[in-house]
Amino acid sequence: MDNHKFSEVFDPMQHSTEILIIGGGLNGLALSTALGSAGLDIILIDDHVFIPDTEDTFNGRAYALALASQSLLKALDLWAVIEPNTQPILDIKVTDGTLEKGPSPFLMHFDHSEINAEALGYMIEDNTLRNAFYNQINLSSNIKIISNKVISHSTHPGKVHIALENCDTITASVILACDGRLSSTAKRAGISRRVKEYNQSAIVTTVTHEQPHMGIAHQYFMPSGPLAILPLQQNRSSIVWALPSEDASKLSTLDDKNFSKELRLVFGDFLGCFNICSKRFTYPLNMTVVDNFTADRLALIGDAAHGIHPIAGQGLNLGLRDVASIAEILVDAYRRGEDLGAPYVLERYEQWRLFDSTLLSTSTDLFNSLFSNNNSYLRLARGLGMGIINNSPFLKRGFIKEAAGLNGDLPRLLKGQPL
Repeated sequence: MDNHKFSEVFDPMQHSTEILIIGGGLNGLALSTALGSAGLDIILIDDHVFIPDTEDTFNGRAYALALASQSLLKALDLWAVIEPNTQPILDIKVTDGTLEKGPSPFLMHFDHSEINAEALGYMIEDNTLRNAFYNQINLSSNIKIISNKVISHSTHPGKVHIALENCDTITASVILACDGRLSSTAKRAGISRRVKEYNQSAIVTTVTHEQPHMGIAHQYFMPSGPLAILPLQQNRSSIVWALPSEDASKLSTLDDKNFSKELRLVFGDFLGCFNICSKRFTYPLNMTVVDNFTADRLALIGDAAHGIHPIAGQGLNLGLRDVASIAEILVDAYRRGEDLGAPYVLERYEQWRLFDSTLLSTSTDLFNSLFSNNNSYLRLARGLGMGIINNSPFLKRGFIKEAAGLNGDLPRLLKGQPL
């Protein structure tokens, strides 16, 4: 494969572009691909550029792609490449329980046939998605990737200047920050952030098991935190186990044999014997929400704007909704001849995304508070609530459509339409 985009060396100089994207994670890659497909000039900058197929960068992560996110990938001509490496999620089973008493008699069972879809979503591993984006970007003549660190940025009439660690500078019309929950770009812009620590950490790994998972995703709500068992290809499942941080720290020191014994207590034996087949990773959990999505010639995308609890598996999907929205706004503004970094252009993005992201952040926070405890009254209430939802086709369809990202005012990409 031609890796010219990743090996290109820039002499210290000044670069100029229409759009500068800071952060080479999945949101930054998706945004570069989307805007590049519409013909805009893009520079994507990250202090570490992952080169596809040449680095082992597995971070233990796999994602549940919502149907709206699948539509975005179709619109960007990526789904045909990605689909063979995805696992359809056909059913989702949500159960409440304790180690002492086992699962609650109440559960929620969501079936793909309830919305007449081929699947409720698709599981995809991190590297598969990254490779697909990088390979697409590598074919585009109007996207450059620079591996360096941004040390400052300043705004001027009609443009923004960025200084890099290697003394290069970049001039752009607008900055799109995709640099994560600790976004340095947001800090430099003076955007404040509300943070709620959960005192929980997620242990993430992959297991192989004897019995087929049948495309069913399981979510177990335990008093200590939720356990997600998510189907992958080849009789494997992705494990996301949220625990009090002190417990997670102790478990992370165990070897695979002893860790498996602890995991089996909550995993059970419904899939037969299982074995750890990947590295284990531990991530601290918190919720972060910025007070403003935009500043002078700047917009925040994905985790740079909002980081949520993984309890509903919606983090990446929420970021891709941001990507689809800002891409549509900027492409339409570009075609109208508007200044891409003008306040009235970026305000459209904040108005579009603020309610949805706030609602989802608040909802996941509430769910975690309601389920990550052993209060007998709350246990009864949530059990009854799950029973009511499970016996109401109308409510179930509503939950499924919301999780699939099919509700609300959708950008074109999330409808599978090109920009």
